[in-house]
Amino acid sequence: MANPPTGSSQTASSRSIRNPGTSKPNKPLRTISCTSNTASLPISAARTRPGNSGLFLASTGKGDDGYELQILDNYNNKTYTNGQAGSVYKQSVPLSNPCRKPGEWSSYDVVWTAPVFNSDGSVASPAKVTAFLNGVLVQNNFELKGQTRYIGKPYYKAHGPSPIKLQAHGDKSEPISFRNIWIRPLLPLPLQ
Repeated sequence: MANPPTGSSQTASSRSIRNPGTSKPNKPLRTISCTSNTASLPISAARTRPGNSGLFLASTGKGDDGYELQILDNYNNKTYTNGQAGSVYKQSVPLSNPCRKPGEWSSYDVVWTAPVFNSDGSVASPAKVTAFLNGVLVQNNFELKGQTRYIGKPYYKAHGPSPIKLQAHGDKSEPISFRNIWIRPLLPLPLQ
């Protein structure tokens, strides 16, 4: 396993995720606590055949509640544009498709800024994400419209610090392996 980035607070080892024998799709197999509002998240993922998963940058409840960056095999595998690998699920099309062949490790480097809410539950500042897939920029400080949703329009609901979740889709696709997951809280720069 690679050495963790300086200041990393959590790690998870290589593991294939699969949801055999269950009718509960999107059951999280790994959640990682991160209390920082801003974090750097390098992660590696690989598939032996086409697979479907996601990285929930903040899992705010059961199932798909939260903010998902799509992990999907898009190497010679067409799908709807805002569901491609590197998309903010159903909100933002990736800027490029640098997907590798199934079986090759892909790397995602993500900078996540969680939303901040006022005391009345309104949004003080929206969530933002910058993401690189295999070293290529796919999301550039994208401002999320709310939580990513399978059906319906995105919206914000107030929440506090939320865990990061790797999605086990629960469908017939091959499992996806993850390795070298590091979380590094990013502190605000001092004003000069």
